[in-house]
Amino acid sequence: FEISLEDRAPISMMLRNRERLGLTADQVNQLEQLRNDFAKETIRSEASLRIAELDLTSLLEAQPVDMPRVEAKVRDIERIRADLRIARVRSIEKGKAQLSAEQRRKLQELEADRDFAGIRFKNEPSTWFKELR
Repeated sequence: FEISLEDRAPISMMLRNRERLGLTADQVNQLEQLRNDFAKETIRSEASLRIAELDLTSLLEAQPVDMPRVEAKVRDIERIRADLRIARVRSIEKGKAQLSAEQRRKLQELEADRDFAGIRFKNEPSTWFKELR
């Protein structure tokens, strides 16, 4: 399956279509700040995940495997993933809060336009738009 950029980055999609949505300069600035803040958070989280995965690999190579430490590390890895997912939803919600009712209506029209939406999961509706409602 391939995921479109819009499925992964709704705030970036809003910014790419600023004219069609009629975004004000202030809205653009707020959305850019949200996007940049989330990008930084993502980079930090992904680095933490990579380190935690390396730690887990080391724990699994030990003989005997220390199951309590492995379990704690796996839970730590999943906590980082969950925190990042929650941060994404928060970022999207903050982005939605920047739009007027009319801009949301225009966004719905854009989402309905398959040429605009790009490649999606085959036979699947956009996942990000569900989060925008």
